[in-house]
Amino acid sequence: MWTLQHASKSINQQIAQNVNQAFTQLITEKPSGFFDFAILQKGAESSQALADRLRANYDSIGVLGIGGSSLGGQAAIESLLPSALDDKKVVFFDNVDAKSFFRKIESFKNLQRTLWVLISKSGGTVETLAQADFLEQHLWQQHQIHLYQKSVVITEFKSSPLRNWAEKHKVPQLEVPINIGGRFSVLTPVGLFLLSLLKIDVLQLLAGAQKAFSDQKKITEIATQFAMSFERGEHTTYFLSYCDDLKYWGQWLQQLWAESLGKKLNQSKQPAPPMSVPYACRGATDQHSVLQQITEGTLKKMVCFLRVGEAENFGATLKQQMLLTEDPLEGKNLGQLLAAEATAIQQALNEADVATLTLMTEQLTPQSVGYLLMTFQLVVATLGLAYQIDPFNQPGVERGKVITRLILSNSLKFS
Repeated sequence: MWTLQHASKSINQQIAQNVNQAFTQLITEKPSGFFDFAILQKGAESSQALADRLRANYDSIGVLGIGGSSLGGQAAIESLLPSALDDKKVVFFDNVDAKSFFRKIESFKNLQRTLWVLISKSGGTVETLAQADFLEQHLWQQHQIHLYQKSVVITEFKSSPLRNWAEKHKVPQLEVPINIGGRFSVLTPVGLFLLSLLKIDVLQLLAGAQKAFSDQKKITEIATQFAMSFERGEHTTYFLSYCDDLKYWGQWLQQLWAESLGKKLNQSKQPAPPMSVPYACRGATDQHSVLQQITEGTLKKMVCFLRVGEAENFGATLKQQMLLTEDPLEGKNLGQLLAAEATAIQQALNEADVATLTLMTEQLTPQSVGYLLMTFQLVVATLGLAYQIDPFNQPGVERGKVITRLILSNSLKFS
């Protein structure tokens, strides 16, 4: 699985005790069901059963969803079967940019054999419902297809526009448990149905997640390192992944971290302590964009490295150098260059007194990906409770939704 290979700062025992108490509170009070494995197992089985029934009828998948209804699925698929995204077997419609939206629709080779998966926890997400309306109009006008004929809906099993539409047209449905928030829902049918369609073993994914849940020592040690970073006043937490198959994982984590920890008030309605801003980066690419800021920028920061052994020892060795004269690469493969850069950057940051943490796994497998997803869900939830922040709400995004509806109804205009 994932090992904590290096942390540049020694553990502060008082902070560690506070974090351990928060973890105990989390698993005792169960304020969210994201680690209720009976619920997750039920979702996995229903996802597999529906995927097995539908898979042979379709060659491609379009996913309508945004935020927590999209990022987790993208992260898991990219980590385990990146070719599905590269080959457009699965296409995520995760924005309402019209040019991108219609371009993606036309990218499918055969819309008669395209399955549409509509995901909205609440069943009322304006972007997802708008996508569905415009997609229905386009499919009928251009291809004489009704959206409900080739759809699956994933939502809470309560009355909502999406749920009611699915009921009316007898669209197959999978449940997002009410006690699991969208950004914590990747291990529900939100992520598991898509993986099941691609024949990825979701039970192994859950096995990895359960292993992470049982590894309290590692979870609390990682959370303690981040808590120490907050206490040092480090404004930004960079997540630097030295593996391209973890690119969307970084975007998923950004949402999980920012929505869960970025709060104005704590649970006592008092000013919340400042939490860091998450920033997902990719090594070695972002060494040539943000590394200068990380190394010498005046704002305090911490860097978490994610490394994958398989990526760091992959490919043929170079028999003869043609262009490089100063860097000895003969007899080495490209992965070894990536590994050397990851090690060097961490050492350079430590010399510059930038706090670092490294997590490493040998391969991205269903078990190791499930482990990583659950690890950071537990870490983020634990950090929230340690600082008396509610990690499961997002009051800061609600006002924008209200204003959007006012603008669309012509009740509010800007001069």
